Amino acid sequence: MSDHSADAMLECDTPCGAIGRQDDESSSMPETPALNCDGCSACCEIVGHPPFLLQLDNGVPRPVGGADSHADYHRLLAAPAEAQTAYLTNNGAIDSPCGWLDVNNCRCRYYEFRPDVCRTFEVGGKWCSRFRELHQIGSRFGIMPETTG
Repeated sequence: MSDHSADAMLECDTPCGAIGRQDDESSSMPETPALNCDGCSACCEIVGHPPFLLQLDNGVPRPVGGADSHADYHRLLAAPAEAQTAYLTNNGAIDSPCGWLDVNNCRCRYYEFRPDVCRTFEVGGKWCSRFRELHQIGSRFGIMPETTG
């Protein structure tokens, strides 16, 4: 999945009340709410720090090899100083919200610099579904993604 298509899946200009609504009442297709990241952040709730594919050598981030790691390295270097500090401060943390997560609006503070794994995370996919179930996100709206084996 390219960065462009992953970004496109996260953008939605449809008002929340219109999600899943059909304009043609004669349609035989059932109403199915579309999944998006609005009000979710389930995948960010336990990672502790942005999951860059990097290692720290004496507190200095270095790529571990591969194109994804090198891309992550360049994204982190391009991020604002406070984002870099949050990454280094929270590195190794688990079972807490990502250091880049704005918990008040359930959004990444540094979205344009997010790691590769966040860019390719499939909204509505297997892991998205499991994280949503774990945090009981979607059930309050009557929307739960289907889980697969």
